[in-house]
Formats: sequence, structure tokens, C-alpha cells
Amino acid sequence: MDSIINISAIQNIIYVGSSILFILGIKMLGKEATAVRGNYLSAIAMFLAVGITCLNLGIDIKIIISGILLGGLIGSLIAIKVKMTAIPEMVALFNGFGGLATFLIAWSQFNSPNNSFFQHVLIMLTVYIGGITFAGSLVAYGKLSEILKLGKGSWITNILISFFYLSIPALLYVICEPFISQFIPQFSSYFFIFLGLTLIAGLGFVMPIGGGDMPVVISLLNSFSGIAAAFAGLLLLNNVLIVAGSLVGASGLILTIIMAKAMNRTIGNILFVGYASTSS
Repeated sequence: MDSIINISAIQNIIYVGSSILFILGIKMLGKEATAVRGNYLSAIAMFLAVGITCLNLGIDIKIIISGILLGGLIGSLIAIKVKMTAIPEMVALFNGFGGLATFLIAWSQFNSPNNSFFQHVLIMLTVYIGGITFAGSLVAYGKLSEILKLGKGSWITNILISFFYLSIPALLYVICEPFISQFIPQFSSYFFIFLGLTLIAGLGFVMPIGGGDMPVVISLLNSFSGIAAAFAGLLLLNNVLIVAGSLVGASGLILTIIMAKAMNRTIGNILFVGYASTSS
């Protein structure tokens, strides 16, 4: 019993330390002179948080080290090879991976027994935001790298936009599932439809937006990935994930607003001008 208490206490102490490092790291990223050190601090914070979480779950230390080394190697190779002019594409891709991680976490939590209504709402919101972030980030990457050249007036774009509109009432529907399930007992099959719809909606969310506005959209998707991570932290009762996700969500939203103001435009105009022109 004492060992369990000690491990839990050590975990919480490391979580607090990681949260402080995350805050300092993001603060230092705001200035060019300290940006590199801020990046290192954030990486150390993530390493500590992931390491202590895996140890507390009883995962073999060899698996933890192997996963960290493999992920670090892949990330380093991508970062070293990328050109400075292609940094926005890389950021979009990494945003997408963050969204995919939270999407999968929420999916796994859906299958957990005895979920409360609050947990159910968090699962659906995390699936939706994570799926939108993942699919939307892939579109942003494709547009910036000129791999994806679909125009906002194409029939494929129009269909994807329709799916995005459809996903909003679908989200409300699945949130109300505890009340609907007494009339529709086989809800789990509808949940898998919602998973697919969310991913398609993410494509429709970003597809009509022009390439010139994509940096603002990437910043917004970065905010979405942070919000989804914070929701996932609430699901897992993980304090450091809540703190880190909230920091990323807030800083990404602030950056989005600043970038939109610098362009003398509103966020709504950037996001939905493509929808208006498509409809017309």
C-alpha cells in the first residue's frame, strides 16, 4: 500500500514539474532568442510525463524506451530533412498526429464499461475534435505541399462540405445517446458510422479554404489538437495532459486571432468565405 502511495505521489510531483516546464517552454517559444531552449524544455517535459505514466501503468521499461527512441528517430529524420520553407506543412502533419492520438484514445474509452454521462460527452467531443483535426491537417498538408489541388468549387469539395454540415447534428445526436439508446439499443454500430463521418467532415472543413489562408487554419487546428488533448486528459484523469492540452489550445487560438487581425480579416471570414462562394 505504501509503495502504491509513493508511486502515486512521485507521479504527481513529476506531473507538476512537467506542467511547469511546459508553461516555461511555451513562454520561451514566444521569443526568437529563447525559442530553441523552449523547445528543449517542452521535449523534456513530454519525456518525463510519458515515462512516469507508462511506468505507473506497469509497462515494461524496454517497451517505453523502444517507443520513445523509435518516435524520436522518425521525428528527427523528418525535422532534419524538411526545408525551412516547408515548416508549415510539417506543423500541419504533426497537428494531425496529435488529433489522431486523441481520436484513438476516445475510441478506446468508448468501449470501457460504466462510463458516466459526463465521460460519454467527453468521448464524443474528443472523437469529433480529434477526427476533424487529423483529417483537416492532412488536407492542409496536401494543399501547402501542392499535392492536393482540388478547388473550392469542385463537386468533390461540395460533397465533403455537405458531410461537414451533416456532422454537426450527428454530434448532437451521439451526445444524446444515453437518452436515445432506450429506443435504439444497437447504438454501437451508429458510433462507428460517426467515427467515419467525423473524418470525412474534417476533410470538408478545410477543403474549401484557399492555400493563402492555410497558415491561419493550421494555427487553428493546432488549437483544436490542444483542446482534444485536454478533453482526453479529463477522460484519463491525467493532470499533465489537461494542463498541456489547455496551454496548446489557448496559445493556438490566440495566435490564430493575431494572424487573422494581421490580415485585416476575421476568423469567420477566413474559414467560411469558401463555403459562401461554393454555395453561390
